[in-house]
Amino acid sequence: AQYPQRNNWTTEVLFKLDARGKLVAAILLKESGYPAFDLAAIKAFQEAGTFPNPPQEMRKSDGLIHLVYGFTV
Repeated sequence: AQYPQRNNWTTEVLFKLDARGKLVAAILLKESGYPAFDLAAIKAFQEAGTFPNPPQEMRKSDGLIHLVYGFTV
């Protein structure tokens, strides 16, 4: 596979969970420049399934819990 020439890739994703911890949305906030890496970060959360005991204090006005994660390699 051909990989872009970079020292590192960084992506940032907003994950939205319902009150029970089920992933309902993943929004790419910052692209790494390597789409496969960006999608891998999202897919990791999707495959994890439900997140038990999500932090209810992070619930926003849309009723969902917002978690922002950055991934760098």
